[in-house]
Amino acid sequence: STVETFVQAGIDVVFVGRNEKAGREGEAALNALGKGRALFMPCDVSDFPKLEETVRKAIAHFGRLDILFNCAGIFPPQRPADEWSLDEFMVVMNTNFIAYFVAIRTALPELRRTKGVILNVGSVVGQLGDEGACAYTAAKHAVIGITRSFANELGKYNIQCNGIGPGYIATPQTAPLRER
Repeated sequence: STVETFVQAGIDVVFVGRNEKAGREGEAALNALGKGRALFMPCDVSDFPKLEETVRKAIAHFGRLDILFNCAGIFPPQRPADEWSLDEFMVVMNTNFIAYFVAIRTALPELRRTKGVILNVGSVVGQLGDEGACAYTAAKHAVIGITRSFANELGKYNIQCNGIGPGYIATPQTAPLRER
């Protein structure tokens, strides 16, 4: 995982997730590597006040923030656009895009101080689209746009803002997509 890559490089990492049991197990395994330190903080990134609080606590815990790595994403079952409710659409947008904005906005004072880096994970689907994935496509396309916008806006503070757009990563969530 990316968190493991950071820890293996000696970087102290705070990572978040909704599954506290898995997060605590991951934290223990990462700290057993004996390189960078890892801290798990339970957080549903679509709970924006909780996300803001978690970003602030993460900065306070290690005393600084050098890299903000936004990689939240959910990919609901694919279906035609007219079968999506607005609430379902917004759950995907809130997790896959709006949370990125909230985390960046919250972290900006610290990132200005440290001349930090923002790395946003989009998706190739954000560029190409995918049948039955209107919300995911829209969210990841928005990630591309906000990354470009923040790169232009924050360069004067020596803050780098970059994005990556991977294809399908082998996870249980993407198994049906990869079989297609």
